[in-house]
Amino acid sequence: MKLWSVDGRLLKTLKGHTAAVWGVAFSPDSKMVASGSVDTTIKLWQLNGKELTTLRGHTAAIRAIAISPDGKILASVGDDNTLILWNLPHILNLNPLTYGCAFVQDYLKTNKTIDQRDRSLCNQ
Repeated sequence: MKLWSVDGRLLKTLKGHTAAVWGVAFSPDSKMVASGSVDTTIKLWQLNGKELTTLRGHTAAIRAIAISPDGKILASVGDDNTLILWNLPHILNLNPLTYGCAFVQDYLKTNKTIDQRDRSLCNQ
């Protein structure tokens, strides 16, 4: 995949997909670009060409991707007839404790069987 300036100058070649790229979306702050490919993956890139991560979830070619105006959700649609909504803040924050706590925080607060001292497990 190639990034071009509006005046036609090649800025960067992003290498990583193993097949054609059919969908591209820039983050609202223009600091990241996402690419969806026939190889069934989505790649997140910094504009300097550094690959941030690869998202896997589709089983067929990805046709289109979009990033929400607040930059929090990436939507992808593929030939596998699925639409996947990706939570970008959690994907880009690779700290496993933070990622896991985001999933269980409501459970820890509301489940009546949780011991009171365990309710603050993720409050660090």
